[in-house]
Amino acid sequence: MPDLLSPQARVLIVEDDYDIALGLSQSLEMMGYSVLGCVDSGEEAIKKAVEMKPEVILMDIWLKGKLDGIEAAAEIQKQSPIPIIYLSSHSDRAVLERAKATQYYGYIFKPFDMRDLQIQIEICLSRHRVERMLSESADLFKSILQWTPDSVMITDTLGRIVFWNNGARLTFGYDEKEVIGKPFSQFIPQRFHENHSLIVELTRLSGQSETRMDLFGLRKSGAEFPIELSLSVWKSGVHSFFSVIIRDATLKKKEADSHYLLEKALENTQVGVTIADAEGKILFTNAAEARMHGYSVHELVGKSVRLLAPEQKWSPIPLHDKRILGGYHRETINIDRNGRTFPVEIVSDVVRDSENKPIGVVSCTQDISERKKLEEKRQLIESAQLKSEFVANVSHELRTPLNAVIGTAGLLFDTQLNSEQREYALLIKQAGQTLLALINDVLDYSKLESGKMELENVDFNLKTAIRECVELFEYQARTKNLEIRIDTDPSTPQWVKGDPGRLRQVLVNLIGNAVKFTNQGSVVIKISPEPKTDQIRFEVIDTGIGIQKSALAKLFQAFSQANASMTREFGGTGLGLSICKNIIALMKGSIHVHSEFGKGSTFEFTIPLAKSENAIIPEIELTQTIELQGRVLVVEDNPINQKVISRIIEKLGCRVDMVGNGREALDALLFITYDIILMDCQMPILDGYEATTQIRKNPRYEKSKNIPIIAMTAHAMSGDKEKCLASGMNEYLCKPVDPLQVRLTLAKYLRKRKNEPESLQAIDRAVLDDLSRLKAKGKPDLAGELIEIFFDQAPKRMKAIHDAVVGNSAPALAKETHTLRSSCAHVGAKHMSELCKEMEELARKNDMSSMSQRIAKLDQEFDKVKNALEKEAERIRKAS
Repeated sequence: MPDLLSPQARVLIVEDDYDIALGLSQSLEMMGYSVLGCVDSGEEAIKKAVEMKPEVILMDIWLKGKLDGIEAAAEIQKQSPIPIIYLSSHSDRAVLERAKATQYYGYIFKPFDMRDLQIQIEICLSRHRVERMLSESADLFKSILQWTPDSVMITDTLGRIVFWNNGARLTFGYDEKEVIGKPFSQFIPQRFHENHSLIVELTRLSGQSETRMDLFGLRKSGAEFPIELSLSVWKSGVHSFFSVIIRDATLKKKEADSHYLLEKALENTQVGVTIADAEGKILFTNAAEARMHGYSVHELVGKSVRLLAPEQKWSPIPLHDKRILGGYHRETINIDRNGRTFPVEIVSDVVRDSENKPIGVVSCTQDISERKKLEEKRQLIESAQLKSEFVANVSHELRTPLNAVIGTAGLLFDTQLNSEQREYALLIKQAGQTLLALINDVLDYSKLESGKMELENVDFNLKTAIRECVELFEYQARTKNLEIRIDTDPSTPQWVKGDPGRLRQVLVNLIGNAVKFTNQGSVVIKISPEPKTDQIRFEVIDTGIGIQKSALAKLFQAFSQANASMTREFGGTGLGLSICKNIIALMKGSIHVHSEFGKGSTFEFTIPLAKSENAIIPEIELTQTIELQGRVLVVEDNPINQKVISRIIEKLGCRVDMVGNGREALDALLFITYDIILMDCQMPILDGYEATTQIRKNPRYEKSKNIPIIAMTAHAMSGDKEKCLASGMNEYLCKPVDPLQVRLTLAKYLRKRKNEPESLQAIDRAVLDDLSRLKAKGKPDLAGELIEIFFDQAPKRMKAIHDAVVGNSAPALAKETHTLRSSCAHVGAKHMSELCKEMEELARKNDMSSMSQRIAKLDQEFDKVKNALEKEAERIRKAS
C-alpha cells in the first residue's frame, strides 16, 4: 500500500450490499481513514451528508429506495461540494455518461482492489483540497490562473495531476477529465525519466522553493515540442503540492498574440484595471481606468497611483502590512484630474516574485457613484416608509378614542340638554374635531412627503362640492357678523371629473383660514373657467388681517405661519397651506397669494377639471330626511365605539346587531340574513379583511356573499382603502365616523326602492331570522314550522273574522282578531298584526261602524303576507 497522505479523512459509505459495506468499512479503518457510517439508500445518504459532512463519499450506483446513487449524488452536490467516488459492478455507457454529469471524482468497478481504491481516494482528496483552496482565492486570481496562456498544472507529492488549466488543454491537447489523477510523467518523453520516473526527481526537489528547467513536452498527438518548465512547492497545512508552469518555447508569436488579446479585453472592459510596481508607479492601465479619472492612458502610465487614490498607501508596499500583502476588497474615495472625489470599489491583489516578495499590485476599480445614489435613495424611501407606517399607527391609536369622543358628543346633542350642558358638549366636540384636524394634517403631510397620496378621478357636482365647503363655516361667519358668499361664473360647468375629496380639503383649508383671520367684512369664494382650457380658477378673497410681505415667501412651507404670535392666537400646525400647495401640484395645478397687510388676502389656484360627459344621478341633499329600513350587523371590538355607532344607526331607523370580531360575525351570518354589515378592520381572533374574504368566497356563507360590507378603520394611509376593496368590501369609512357620512352611506343600500315588490315589505324578515337562529341541531327550522302553522290557521281565522263582521258580532270579532294578531306577530307580519289590533280594540268598544272598510284592508294585507311568506318558506327550504 502507498503511504496514506490523508490520515483520518472522514469517509461515508453508501452501499446496499451489507457484506460489501462491512468489508469496505473495515479495510478503510485499517488504512487509517475515519468511516462515519454506512447507509443503503440515496435518501439516507443525502441526510447523512448534511449531518456528518464527510470529506469523501463512496457511492454505489444501484441502491435501495427511490433514488439511485447518481441521483443522490446530484442532490448532495446541490447542497455541498463533497467529492464522490462511484462504486459499480456495471460498465454501461449510459450509466457512465450520467455519472460524468455529476462532476464525480472517480469511478471504481467491483470487485475492486483496495490499493486502487486508496489511490482513488487520495487523488480525490488532493484534487478536492486544491479546488477548495482555489475557490477561496479571489475571482480575478482564478480567472488569470485558468486563462493564462501558459500551461498551469498542480500535482500532489506523488506526481498525480489534480489541476489542469485551459492553457494546458490548448498546449497538450488533453481535456481536464482525461488527465486528472494521471502521472505528470505521461506528458514528458521517456528519455527524460530519470531514476525510474520524473516523480522521484520532483520529490527529491520538494524542499526547494522553485526549480526551472528546459525539457520537451509530449502532445496528445505524440508530437514532441520544447518547453520551459517552472516547478514550485506549495504547502497548505500538512499537505504539499507542486505548481508546474510550462511555456511552449515554439509559440512565442502565439504567446504575444494572446497577450495582445488580453490587453484588448482589458481595454474594452468597463472596469478600470491598473498594474503598479512596488513603489506605486503605474506600469499599465486601461482606458476605463483613465476615463474614470479624466485622463488618457498615456498620461497615467509612469505616474504614481497617489494621483488617483491619495488615501491609499501604495509606495512603498509595507511588508508587515498583511492586508496589503494578502490583497483586499474595499470601498474608498478616488479623485479625478479636476479634483472631484467619487466613491469606488477596488479589488486588489499583490504580485510576488520568485522569492515571494511583493513586486507590484493588480487592482480592478469600479466607479460606484450611481450605486451609492441608489442606496441613498433606497434609504430615504425606507426611512419615509417607516415614518409613514409610524404615522399611520399613531393615527390609528388616536382615531379610535377620538371616534368615541366625537361620536358621544354628537349623540349628546340629540338628547335634552340645558344651555350649560350643551355648551360643555360643544366644547368636547370642538376639541375632538380640532385634534382630528391636526391628525389629518400630519397624516396628509406624511402621505405627500412619501409620495403615497393618490388622487381619484370621478364625476362630481362642482356646485354641490363648493356649497358643502361653505356651509361648514356659515355658523362661524354669522357669529363674527361676516358675509360669506359664493360667486360662480355662469359658464362654469356643473359636473366635472376629478377628485372631489381633495378639492374640498383645499377649499376647506383656505375658507377656514379666511374666516379665522377675518374679523369684519366678508369672505368671497369665486369660481370661473379659464378660456379655451379645462382649467378652473378658484379664488378665496377676504378682508382680514392680511400678510406681511416678509412672510409671503415662506407661507407655503411646512410648519410655517406668518409669525409666531399667530400660532398662539389662532392655533394650527402650519401644515395646511403646505398640504394645499402639494395637493394642487399633484393635481397638476398652481396656487398663488396676493395680500396687503391690514387689508386682506386673496388665495387663488387653478386646477384641471374636465367637464363630465356622463349622465349623473341626482345627489341626495344633505339636509333631507332619508327613510331607512333594514337590519345592520356592526362588527367592532371597542365597547365605546360599539355604543356610538349603534346609537347612530338606531336613530336612522334601522335595527342593529353587535358582535366583537370577525369570527362572531361569520357565526351570526349562518342564522340571520342582514341587509348590510359595518366591519371594523383591526380586530382580535379574526380581522375584518379575512372575515370579508370568507363571506365573499366560502360556500358556507353563500346566502350572504353579496351583502354590502362597509369598512370602518382608523387607518388612513395610502393603500388602506385599496386593501379594504381588494378583500371584497364595498365602501370605506374612516374613523372617527361622521354620522352624516354613515347616513349617506347606509342610504345607498337601505333606502326604500320604488320598484321593490310590496310583498317584501309585508313582513319583517328579522323576526324570521331570529326564529331560525333558535333552531336546534337535527330539528326543523322553527321559522319554517311557524309559517306552515300560519298557512294552516290564518285562513280559518280570516273566515271567522268575515263571519263576525257580517253577523255584527263584536265579541266574536274581538276574539278572532286577537288570535290572528298574535299569529301575525310571530311570523313578522307587523302591519297585518297592527290592523288586527285596531279592529280588536274597536270591537271591544262595540264599535262596528268602520269594519267593512277595515276588513277590506285586512284582506289586501293578508294577500301580501301570504306572498311574502311563500318566498320566505322557499328560502328557508333552500338554506336547510
